[in-house]
Amino acid sequence: MLNIMFYMTHYSDVLHHPKEDLVFAKIRERDQAVAGTVDELSSQHVLLHKCGRDLVRHLEDIVNDTIASRETVEEVARAYVDTLRKHMRIEESEILPLAHSLLTFEDWKAIHAAVEHIEDPLFGKHPESRYVALHRQIARQAPPAADD
Repeated sequence: MLNIMFYMTHYSDVLHHPKEDLVFAKIRERDQAVAGTVDELSSQHVLLHKCGRDLVRHLEDIVNDTIASRETVEEVARAYVDTLRKHMRIEESEILPLAHSLLTFEDWKAIHAAVEHIEDPLFGKHPESRYVALHRQIARQAPPAADD
């Protein structure tokens, strides 16, 4: 759990969400009707960052043998997961279709250039040592890829 949350807070929060914020801004610029949705998603990024940090802190406490209330850890984890699921649902159903229709090749190029690239420490070419076992576990549990 701690490695998963370390990944989420040190990769998603540092690279993925800043890129999404640029995508959201560009979509909002092109379609003011989605301003409320974009604002909600941006607020969720802030909340996800806070919830993720809180969960990492609680998981580190457990790993370091600090007495922790199970209910508190579960509550923090549930808040993080619930926010992330809601966020992804909105992105997939509303924002990704808009991004596809509203953003140009030049927009995507500018967005990618604006955020410094960080190699994915789990799924990249050279996974960090802390993620090797996690990567193996995910690969073992993942359904087989469908051949196209």
